[in-house]
Amino acid sequence: MRESAERIEEEGVSIIAVVPADGEQIRAFSNAFGSYPFPILGDPGRVAYQKMGHKRMSRWTLVPIAFRLLTGQIKLFKDDPKQNEVVKKAIRTQDTMQNGGAWLFSESGDLLWSHIDDQPQNHATIEEILKQIRA
Repeated sequence: MRESAERIEEEGVSIIAVVPADGEQIRAFSNAFGSYPFPILGDPGRVAYQKMGHKRMSRWTLVPIAFRLLTGQIKLFKDDPKQNEVVKKAIRTQDTMQNGGAWLFSESGDLLWSHIDDQPQNHATIEEILKQIRA
């Protein structure tokens, strides 16, 4: 989303990210990985996620992910020690089982469109988001 923020905002849309983490973790992430051109709000209790209908992954979803990690198909940790520490702490302390999604609201707060991820890799594409914005 960070890389596409300008394209989305050119359509007159403001981006606000909501993550299942606390403020300390958000600040640590931004310090290690760089800032974002939009606000990131924390929902460590997942209240907004639950009210919006988001689901958590089942533990069984982790089996193929763990296999891909063990076989080197996925590289979880970065070469940067500061980034590694942030990722490791997030795994230990934050809800890494929460699936995300994308939501578009009107200026008056009416829901225009939503996509709820059913798996971690099932994010709405930037092209789909732009298509919905233009509709």
